[in-house]
Amino acid sequence: NSYWILYNTEILQLYDVQKRNKIYLPYAQVSYEGRDLFSVRNNNGNSGLIDASGRIILPLIYDYIRVEEELNTIVAGSKNYYSLFYLNGNLKVFMNYPFSHLEPFKNGLSKVQQKQKSGFINKDGLLVISTQYDSVRNFTNNRAAVCINAKWG
Repeated sequence: NSYWILYNTEILQLYDVQKRNKIYLPYAQVSYEGRDLFSVRNNNGNSGLIDASGRIILPLIYDYIRVEEELNTIVAGSKNYYSLFYLNGNLKVFMNYPFSHLEPFKNGLSKVQQKQKSGFINKDGLLVISTQYDSVRNFTNNRAAVCINAKWG
């Protein structure tokens, strides 16, 4: 489907081009995330997820929402906590993480940060490279640069 997000000075509207249908949205921000899903943010800065009919899929309790197409999941985060949800219609939590940072997955891996140390998790949510490095870079040709005590290797 095709959608327009219509901004007025005080009112947001979601317009479904095919159905020629407008939905008024009581949110401060709306962003299309794909698969007829929209991340929304209220005036307090809380984020959630709605579908094209305006139905709330994830409540507005998160700091951050993004869709991970590579893994068919949604990432929702709040300060030092991230949750992954399967995009299978049921939207059940399949993994919760105590990380302060979780980057988008690339080639099935995501850079994560915990207590100011970095590592990687795989698509199953397993920590495959422990959070022991000061910094890490994404894998290229099956190798990733890592930094410990300002020395890269």
